[in-house]
Amino acid sequence: ASISDVSDRRVSFDLASPGTLFAGAHTVTLGHLSEVGEPPTLRETSVSNPAVMILRPSVSGAFSETSSRVVGGVTYRSGNLVLTLVPDAGRSQRVTALLNANDGSGRSYSFTAPAGNGIPEPGTRSGSVAVPVTDIAAGSYFLRAQVDAGESALTQSADGSYTGPLVTV
Repeated sequence: ASISDVSDRRVSFDLASPGTLFAGAHTVTLGHLSEVGEPPTLRETSVSNPAVMILRPSVSGAFSETSSRVVGGVTYRSGNLVLTLVPDAGRSQRVTALLNANDGSGRSYSFTAPAGNGIPEPGTRSGSVAVPVTDIAAGSYFLRAQVDAGESALTQSADGSYTGPLVTV
């Protein structure tokens, strides 16, 4: 990442370059360069302890139904939830779709993408991950995605109520 600002308490860097980092956890270290020796040569003279940075993905999703059934007057749907992630998820990462009902019912669901996240060899990353889902009560759900340790955030209105992202099942 390219450093955009340095002060005695903060180093800012730009992660906007597409295709550089996956969503999730990353180790960050800082190295200090100094001119040493004769003739002076720029070398790394000290390195910080590693710190963990969590890069949270943003997510949107679309549901496609493969089957449904009615139990006790409630329609339950199964199918695929296609997550669009920014930044991409890697082939070896764990991707989980998290759904919370938008109707106050308290319904919540969690589904994990299949191994490899559906990324065909020799691919290593994708911004689109299909997650098979089963027996979800039909309705509108707040959608979050967890990529390893990085969990997407819900959006909020000025009054603090959650507004999205939403997906209809």
